[in-house]
Amino acid sequence: MRQKKLVIGLLVMLALVVSGFTYAYWYSVAGSNADVTGQVSVGTGKSFTTSVTVSSQVSGSILVPAGMAAYSNEVGAVESVDLTFPVSWVEGSSTLTTETGTITVTVTNVAINSNTTLGATYVTVTVGALSPVTVNGSAVNVVLTVTLGEPADSTDYALIAGQDITFDVNFAVAVN
Repeated sequence: MRQKKLVIGLLVMLALVVSGFTYAYWYSVAGSNADVTGQVSVGTGKSFTTSVTVSSQVSGSILVPAGMAAYSNEVGAVESVDLTFPVSWVEGSSTLTTETGTITVTVTNVAINSNTTLGATYVTVTVGALSPVTVNGSAVNVVLTVTLGEPADSTDYALIAGQDITFDVNFAVAVN
């Protein structure tokens, strides 16, 4: 019974991500796949993981393999998609008042159309430079850049063309 509730809870969470809003406990990530921005709040010793779906068409553009936009027949072809997450370090009743921390970002389960082998082969998610974050201070932008590699053959091309890219992102803060 408990496992069934867990599965239902995960499916509801996935549906919320696809619709552009995710809520888990006291953390939140909001945004749409067309312009993925989300506010992430993390407490000391806590982490937050969200699932991200990058549609093949993002904000009127179509993601194509790196170096191929000029050769693409697609209108609005782009070679990368930047996803921005403002990350805040939030401590409600803490003695930490001026501490700075380091944001860590881990990307896992990269897939194309739920296929992690294709995701690992053709998708690269790069984490941009990370700035220090101050407890209860302003959010720090974390930028993830998604690029697509050139398919090895027509079989792989048929499997990835026009498909969604999905991955999980874990945010955490460590006290310096």
